[in-house]
Amino acid sequence: MLDSPLHTFTDTHLWHESLGALAAEHCTPTEDILIIAPNGTIATPLKDELIAELNETPSNLTLYTDTQDNTPFTPDKFDTTIHYNPSRGVLQRHTPFYEATSITKKTGTIIYRSPNYLVHSNAVTLDTLYAMNWSTPDEPNVGAVFTVTEQGDTRNATPEENRECHTLTAFTSGETA
Repeated sequence: MLDSPLHTFTDTHLWHESLGALAAEHCTPTEDILIIAPNGTIATPLKDELIAELNETPSNLTLYTDTQDNTPFTPDKFDTTIHYNPSRGVLQRHTPFYEATSITKKTGTIIYRSPNYLVHSNAVTLDTLYAMNWSTPDEPNVGAVFTVTEQGDTRNATPEENRECHTLTAFTSGETA
């Protein structure tokens, strides 16, 4: 159990647009960009949204749609990782995020989306928190922008070493965050 929060926020931003639009605000077409998602049904439209928002195809854009537990990428490979975290049980939620943290370069950006929770690690700082799909109470999502602060492979670190925590959120119709 943590004695103190990793971050304190005074507000949460409401995001009305797509994850691709959010990602386009935090990356450039010249970066090495990874889109990691549970399947092609999610990854392909996300790629198309990103390209439309950037008004060009990034020169180094990789899609990864296999298991997020053990990606084939070397540590510190990507400038930006757009991470669509799959819905998982409480004890498995951290693994895909640790993968994303490991394969993103130090000072790189992770644009993160998951259902109703935020997973965290000591290897990143949380820059901005978003309530996504907040007007649709049956499918609320948490979005975040992280900066990677620790270089190297954190995939085998224990949750205690990464100071894992989950912030559960629930957005209902009529509420503002």
